[in-house]
Amino acid sequence: MSKEPVADRGVALPLGEGFGAAFLLDPLQEQGGCPKLKRLALRVGGGKEAKTMIHKILIANRGEIAVRIIRTCREMGIRAVVVYSDVDAESLHVKLADEAYPIGPGDASQSYLNMEKILEVAARSESEALHPGYGFLAENPEFAERCEDKGIIFIGPRSRSMWKVKPKERARQLMGM
Repeated sequence: MSKEPVADRGVALPLGEGFGAAFLLDPLQEQGGCPKLKRLALRVGGGKEAKTMIHKILIANRGEIAVRIIRTCREMGIRAVVVYSDVDAESLHVKLADEAYPIGPGDASQSYLNMEKILEVAARSESEALHPGYGFLAENPEFAERCEDKGIIFIGPRSRSMWKVKPKERARQLMGM
């Protein structure tokens, strides 16, 4: 796998057809940002010609996790789109986001875990990437796969990697534990 320098701050690695990633060498969290997003500045196009940065990310989470990701998006010049349940309508992540979309009642199974509603918002908002945060859908290989199938960059492990270690007992076996 070839590596190309990224403005003396890191290394760009190809992620597959049409995608590339720049891994920054300074993932410090002094401002309370999101370390996953700071380390991973995605760009569309892959290869040396890739100049188009992601312009809009859908954050499929809530609360402090979403707030940290929004702050990091702002630092990177990326528009932040959030989803929210009825009970979270007045939450800080909704107020800080560039765009916010309701996805249903307070019960997480009907809102934050509803893959179809979240993917509909991603399409409607024209988000190029989706950050699942932690919990909820972050470790769901089916969700990552559905994002990939729709051409949405899933900020996290690829679905095929998640399928290999699901359930967690299989991951332990692979690691020899």
